Amino acid sequence: MSFEMGLSVVCLLMLVLVCHGAGLNDMFQEEKCKKHGPAIRFPFRRDNQPVRCGYPGFVLSCNERKETLLQLPTSVTLNIKKIDYASRLIIAADPDNCFPRQLRNFSLSKSPFKFAGQYRDDYALFNCTSKHGDFDGQIPCLGAPGYDIYAYSSNYFLGYTDLTSCTKMYNVTSIPSEMIDRYNILQLNWSEPAACGVCEEQGKFCGWKNNITNHETECYKKPKSKKGKIRKIEGAVAPVGSVLVLLVLFAAYRVYSSDKAAKNNQKRIESFLADYKALKPARYTYADIKRITDEFKDKLGQGSYGTVFKGKLSDEIFVAVENSNQIYFPEWVYNSLDKGEELRIRIEKEGDAQIAKKLTLVGLWCIQWHPVDRPSMNTVVQMLEGEGDKLTMPPSPFASAGPGRMHANMPGRPHYQALEVITETE
Repeated sequence: MSFEMGLSVVCLLMLVLVCHGAGLNDMFQEEKCKKHGPAIRFPFRRDNQPVRCGYPGFVLSCNERKETLLQLPTSVTLNIKKIDYASRLIIAADPDNCFPRQLRNFSLSKSPFKFAGQYRDDYALFNCTSKHGDFDGQIPCLGAPGYDIYAYSSNYFLGYTDLTSCTKMYNVTSIPSEMIDRYNILQLNWSEPAACGVCEEQGKFCGWKNNITNHETECYKKPKSKKGKIRKIEGAVAPVGSVLVLLVLFAAYRVYSSDKAAKNNQKRIESFLADYKALKPARYTYADIKRITDEFKDKLGQGSYGTVFKGKLSDEIFVAVENSNQIYFPEWVYNSLDKGEELRIRIEKEGDAQIAKKLTLVGLWCIQWHPVDRPSMNTVVQMLEGEGDKLTMPPSPFASAGPGRMHANMPGRPHYQALEVITETE
């Protein structure tokens, strides 16, 4: 890759990453109405954030008292005290500390939230004069001078209560007792998106998988930040432009350095090969190996197959030389066949033994030292498909005296002419 092309690719990738990062930061933006208030992040979002930042029905807002508020579809407002994202649980209170005032309109049927496993009951509310005198079931926050409000559950035995001075107001059905008593605490949970709870347990963020329309979510690793928060990328042109310029310059330097290093390395390789007068691997005698390793002076390590020594081919080229204690398998196979010995390989069927010998001969032809002595792919196919007893023994692939060192009855390539011709097809 050229320097100009590499620089263009780097710049394009940076722009894509910056744009993608800005979108992720929007979705992972964590906000609070006040310092010690509940954290607002996906699936929740603030009402001033883009729609993509939250799940439908999970919109929160902040009032002038910096309280975190949730508006239900029935115009009921809840003061959110705590959000447990892993358990998918919220703890809410009434903003005016009087849940019973919102009972007639309270409904979760059109919201994503449900009562969190609390016992629910039906209640009847009564308006009684102050002379009633019964404190059981009284709702102080609804009372006024001259009368009090009482709530009695469907399981309450009214035979012990004097209701002659009371007037029934209305009934409320299937609500937890916490909304009637004086604790002013309500627990709600949500079931969708269910995957977000798993993300929180894994220490990750939850967000949209692809887009909002399919309502699929997935887990994302939390981006690192100085104070552990996800900071939104602001739209200031000058700071972003400065960062981009620095990144482009740094990327350009890295690409240029890499390209220069690659060229220098190529020159070193060409110089090394030129020193040894061939653009191919070379064989060395044992005396050469002793000279290269300085009489096997510097030992680098000991392995299962021999000892490795440090060697030096030129002023800049260092090599590792292994003094193996194992015989080279191809050379052992060749010597065995050259002496007319059978391959000492455990093969049960006679036909398989012939196939093994054929494969061995073809392999020995393919590893000839000089490329001119190696058969073409078409010839290899012919050799494999032909009769094994018609294959001739190749010359030693471990002799590098010169190309064309064939057996006397095998001058060059003509020894393959007895094989069936295979026509090449496109």
